[in-house]
Amino acid sequence: MWAPSLVSYGTASGALARVAKGSAQIYSCQEPSCGGPYTSGHLHRAVLGESEGGLQPGVRYFYRCGGGEHGDVFSFVMPHRRLQARPTVIAILGDPGQTEQSEHTFSHIRAADPLVTVLAGDLSYADCHQPRWDSYGRLAEPLAARVPVMSVAGNHEEEPPWACGLSMNASFAAYNARYRNPSAASGSSSNMFYSFESAGVHFLMLASYADFSEASDQLAWLRRDLAKVDRGATPWLVAMVHAPWYNSNYAHARDPEGYKMKAAMERLLRDAKLDAMFAGHVHAYERIHRVFDDELDPCAPAYFNIGAGGNREGISGWYDPNPREWSAVRDGNYGHALLTVHNATHAHFTWHRNREEETTVFDEVWLTKDPKCWPATDSSMVLDGDWLFNLV
Repeated sequence: MWAPSLVSYGTASGALARVAKGSAQIYSCQEPSCGGPYTSGHLHRAVLGESEGGLQPGVRYFYRCGGGEHGDVFSFVMPHRRLQARPTVIAILGDPGQTEQSEHTFSHIRAADPLVTVLAGDLSYADCHQPRWDSYGRLAEPLAARVPVMSVAGNHEEEPPWACGLSMNASFAAYNARYRNPSAASGSSSNMFYSFESAGVHFLMLASYADFSEASDQLAWLRRDLAKVDRGATPWLVAMVHAPWYNSNYAHARDPEGYKMKAAMERLLRDAKLDAMFAGHVHAYERIHRVFDDELDPCAPAYFNIGAGGNREGISGWYDPNPREWSAVRDGNYGHALLTVHNATHAHFTWHRNREEETTVFDEVWLTKDPKCWPATDSSMVLDGDWLFNLV
């Protein structure tokens, strides 16, 4: 017996009068490597507010999955697209996995009460064993049922057909079936790369494991998407990838994905005035000064490697003892990041180490707009006529 693809919702927990109708799919595998014989549950997808022109920003919506009058009622606040008058918290983490440390990380993020959570890939570490996707969903549900969670795919999501034998017979098939991203809404042809906007931030969700060559759909889409960014409504431009472009950790120091992608996109994103890029893959934390083409540059993005959400492979604690000058702070501990957007010129970044039931701030920095890079004639970037110089 399976529930229909219906979501009842409304603005009061006892009045779920509106109904969104969606669709469902299943997939299966028979090989022992994928936990087979295995058949997924019905993977439902429904869009709330589609028939009424979208949900209202700032409004809390209550919802129940499956239709009917039984089942848990969850709620979430619909994020604003535009910059807000009060500080807004965004949670960012990479490589969460499903360990005891993962539980601590998710618990700390829930306590921070973010408006949205963004993941830099390597979610479940299923690695073909499909029941792990289900257990990861149960682990993430207390957060994901109440806070919008957006993600990019990492290398552990690839699950190639020759290794997994899924009925869908494609790499990233389980990820794409379970996590449907708003790609079409951002003009993307692929679930692997897309953009969205929240609380004054335009997020570029880039795919380290999809083609990013000069002739690729991804690069063509990125150029189109950057041309549409309204820095008045979303003054902050932030990118999310899995494989880092700058890294002084011995882990993945020679991996080609990040460096090839950097060569294809770095100039484009600097010219677009990207503020920051977040990456996973390396199971440790590193903050990188604003840098372009391996040289310090106050008009370039700052980089943050935050792939220490709780994965089962352990922490990457070994760093190059003689790093380049662009490496600012390094930490080999599990944790997560918070980005608090204060206004058009100031955002506060904090890296939170896991300390079992508690969390501690290990590193923090203000991201600001340097007047040499953001001319004062750009009125969307001016706050009371004053500027704060870049602190990273």
